Amino acid sequence: IGLDGKGLAAARKLGLTVLRRHPLKALGLDLVTLKVPRNRDTIDTLEALRAQLPAARLELNHLFDPSGSDSERVEEEAARSPATLPWADLPPLETGALGLVDLGVDPTHPALADAGIEIRSFTGEKRSSPSAHGTAVASLLVGATGEFAGAARGAHLYAADVFGDADTGGSVEMILAALEWLAQKRVPVIAMPLVGPSNLLLEMSLARLAERGILVVAPVGNGGPTHPVAYPAAYPSVVAVTATDAVGKVFIGAQRGPEVMFSAVGVHLPAAADPMRLKPVEGTSFAVPEVAARLLRALPAPEPAAATAAVTALEATAIDLGAPGHDPVYGYGWVSFGGYERHAQRMSKP
Repeated sequence: IGLDGKGLAAARKLGLTVLRRHPLKALGLDLVTLKVPRNRDTIDTLEALRAQLPAARLELNHLFDPSGSDSERVEEEAARSPATLPWADLPPLETGALGLVDLGVDPTHPALADAGIEIRSFTGEKRSSPSAHGTAVASLLVGATGEFAGAARGAHLYAADVFGDADTGGSVEMILAALEWLAQKRVPVIAMPLVGPSNLLLEMSLARLAERGILVVAPVGNGGPTHPVAYPAAYPSVVAVTATDAVGKVFIGAQRGPEVMFSAVGVHLPAAADPMRLKPVEGTSFAVPEVAARLLRALPAPEPAAATAAVTALEATAIDLGAPGHDPVYGYGWVSFGGYERHAQRMSKP
C-alpha cells in the first residue's frame, strides 16, 4: 500500500513484477500485489524494499486459516453431552445485514435454503466452493430448520469466500478484497472466523473499518491456553471472542490473553456442517456468531459512536466468569445468557 511511481521503479530494480492492483476505495487504500522472482529470497527482498521505501506499507501476503473443527471425535463427545442453542432469548430479526469472511457457504443446505444470502468468491474462481466450516458458521448466524435457528436469523448475510479450492486460499490479498466489498455493502458487523499471523496491511484495513463504525468479530484461536490470542482478534480494532461449553467452561483449545473481550458457547453446538443434516461443531470460530448477532441487534448501521456503545452495552450485560472483572480467559464475560441456569447449577454442585 502506498507505492507511487518511484516505489514501483524501485520494486522493478529488485526484480519484482506487478501481479495485480486493487483500488480499495471504501477503505481509502490502494493495494498492489508484487511477485518475487524465484532467484531471490522473499524476506530479504521485502526488507530491501522497505529500506528504500520507508513511507510505503509493505507486507507479506500471509495465509490465514479457519478456526474450528467438525471431526468425528466432536460428534462422539457431543452425543454424550449435547448442547442446546444458547440464544433462546433472541427473537428473529426483521431487518439488518451482516458480513462473513470465511470459506465458502452451501446455500442449498436445508438450514440455509430459506435464508437471505449473497455469496461472492474472492479467489479468482468463477464460483464459490462450499465448505463445512463456512456453512456451519453461516447457519449459526442466519440458518433455520425445525427447532434450529441461527442467532441472527432474519438478517441478510453477505458471505465472502476467500479460500475456494486454491492453494493460496485465505491470503491477505483476498481478505482485503472481501473487506472492501463488505464496506461497500455498509454492513455494520462482520464475522471473521479466521486466524493467522500479524499483518500490517490487514491491521490497517481493520482499523479503517473501525473508523467507519463497522465492528469485526474474530476468534482467539484454538492453539491452546499457552498461546496468545491469534490475529486478527489480537488487534485493538477487533472484537476477540473465546469459546465455552454449554455451562460456561472454557474450551480446552482456546488461546488466552488480555485481548479477549467476550466468551460464548462454541463447543458441541449443532450446526449445518453436514450436507443434509446438523452435526456438532466445536472451536472458537463457532462462538463468533452469537457475539456478532448480539452486536448487530444494537448496531443497525455503521456509525462509530453507536459501534462503541454496542460493545460497551454488551460488556455491561455479560456474565462475569473466571476472575472478577475482565480476565484473559473469559474477557468481560459470557454472553450466552440462555445457558446461565445450567452454569449456576454446575457451580452450585460440590
